[in-house]
Amino acid sequence: MRFSILLPLTLLATYTAGLVIPQDIAARDIDSLEVREGLIDDSLDYSIFRREPKKGKAAKAAAAANKVAKKAHFAPAAAAHKKTIGLPNRKTIFHVPGSAATGKKSQTYTGKQVRKAVFDGHVIAGKSPSQQKKHGVVAFQNRNHANPHASGKGGVKPLKNMHPTRPAREVRLPNQHPGHLAHGAKPPPGPARVITQVNKKGNHVFRGVIAHDQSRAHGSHGANDHFKVKGNKSHRRS
Repeated sequence: MRFSILLPLTLLATYTAGLVIPQDIAARDIDSLEVREGLIDDSLDYSIFRREPKKGKAAKAAAAANKVAKKAHFAPAAAAHKKTIGLPNRKTIFHVPGSAATGKKSQTYTGKQVRKAVFDGHVIAGKSPSQQKKHGVVAFQNRNHANPHASGKGGVKPLKNMHPTRPAREVRLPNQHPGHLAHGAKPPPGPARVITQVNKKGNHVFRGVIAHDQSRAHGSHGANDHFKVKGNKSHRRS
């Protein structure tokens, strides 16, 4: 009886051993399979790469011509900007306080934004007066305030350091908080302007940033007066 039980077990063990695949052979088969799959992937990538359309000579020539034309278009403005005197540091902060009474939001601008406005003024200067006005660039008159501050702060005129007869330019800074706008609607103008003036050599000089007193309601006496905005060094990490 004992012999009859052991015999089937021995035969079963022998049969099972014949089905076991040595580990080294299995590993080699898997490695070779991965290599073949990698070669197939590489060949597919190469075929896709070869089929990608190349940029034609005409397109390259058009792009190069457009770059040259763009550089030529901005060349006069770039030259004028390079000669502009007294531009603020890019990290200088110009802050225009808001007012809870009028609901007008505070506006903060960097020296970089101010410098860009000066450059934009140089770009738009070559356009017609109507186009200049459309882009927020107009002649600056430095008129007396209609309603000077009772404290005397802000002086009688927006800027003290202006030459009385040489032409000056004001460039509008964007409204940082335009509120909800309907589709396609233009944002309302912001309160701040950048002022430059031509010197005796014909170069522009940065005179300062001015802004409305936002505590004054629209249409009120002196609402259109502009007061100088002092630039402060930024305390933000660079």
